[in-house]
Amino acid sequence: MEIHEKIGFGAALILTALLAGQDIREKRVSLFVIVLSGSIALLYLAAGERLELVSLCFRILPGALLLFTALLSEEKIGYGDGAAVLVLGLWTSGIFCLSTVSIGLLLAGAYGTLLLLSGKKNRRIPFMPFLLTAMEVMLIYV
Repeated sequence: MEIHEKIGFGAALILTALLAGQDIREKRVSLFVIVLSGSIALLYLAAGERLELVSLCFRILPGALLLFTALLSEEKIGYGDGAAVLVLGLWTSGIFCLSTVSIGLLLAGAYGTLLLLSGKKNRRIPFMPFLLTAMEVMLIYV
């Protein structure tokens, strides 16, 4: 892994950890932090001359799909989650981001199933902690 990739993964991990803590405490994520991180990611990509349109579109695709899902589901998945995933893709890569979101959704689904089986219905599940866990799994084991 090259140094610019390590910096990107480190920044994404820090961003996800910050948002996970906030999501657990407040049941929301900071749009300011997401926009600031996304702006820095774009500047970082531009400075490293890795700002190609096709690559950029692929990087933001998982987040864009999650934002579209939030729109269709009347925000059963939050817009903040989609925006955070969009920025995560900027810092990492499209395939890493898509894999991380897939694992995160599986983990959140398993947790939701456990809640249903225990009789706890209609609870909001913060997604960022599952995304953080999935990202750590991806960085350690893949």
